[in-house]
Amino acid sequence: GSAVTESPHQVSESPRHRVRIGYSFAVSKYLITVGEFAQFVADTHYDSGNRCYTFQDGRLDNRDGRNWRNAGFDQTSTHPAVCLNYNDAKAYAAWLSKKTGHVYRLLSEAEYEYANRAGSTSAYWWGDDPAAACAYANAMDQDAITLKSSGTANTCHDGYVFTSPVGSFKPNGFGLYDTTGDAWSWLSDCWNETFNGAPSDGS
Repeated sequence: GSAVTESPHQVSESPRHRVRIGYSFAVSKYLITVGEFAQFVADTHYDSGNRCYTFQDGRLDNRDGRNWRNAGFDQTSTHPAVCLNYNDAKAYAAWLSKKTGHVYRLLSEAEYEYANRAGSTSAYWWGDDPAAACAYANAMDQDAITLKSSGTANTCHDGYVFTSPVGSFKPNGFGLYDTTGDAWSWLSDCWNETFNGAPSDGS
């Protein structure tokens, strides 16, 4: 979780609590790309629909005609696949498991935070300064804020308004890329308003 003194802070990130993950697990080095998701769709003819939340005209709305092939902005095969829902992510993991003979699944929230932080205890894996984000993450910066009518942004330029090709920024201490920023990731956990009662074993 995050400390209430961190900015920005959300109630859903509280209370901070200790979690001990007593098992080994592997994590994808990069986010799943448009090209990788395209291979899954070509192999299975999976239909992820034609509607998703996109940010346009200064607001976030659920729009028709938007999908992983057309998110409303330019992407290449090396950009992270977006406009995917929980079931799409689960279907991709099941396909990858069958294709490779290894077990792939979505991470729990605790596993993801462990992988993201990479042993750090600061607000971000690179430290406490959000203004340093542009060297480490594709986040809300002075380029992306031009799309919004309100809100705050990091006082730097990362060079991208929308998504960036995976691996465009520095890796964290575990050698993982884009664990903060670029695209949201689906997790196995159900949504909870707080961490009250959250498991302490990584499940």
